Amino acid sequence: MSTTMLVDSGAELSLISFKVGQDIGYALADAESELLAETIGGRVEYVSRNVEMIIDEHSFIAAVA
Repeated sequence: MSTTMLVDSGAELSLISFKVGQDIGYALADAESELLAETIGGRVEYVSRNVEMIIDEHSFIAAVA
């Protein structure tokens, strides 16, 4: 999948939508479950994992929820 996204190199955690995760082939592993975070705007379910990213031929691992 090729797409344009904003990557904040100073962020502790990067976010992608659950739909984008599904579109690029991610599915919950047997040992994973959705987590719940409470924010000012309400509750949000998320999954956290480390993902390999390649940007301009540079590969790195980033924490993604």
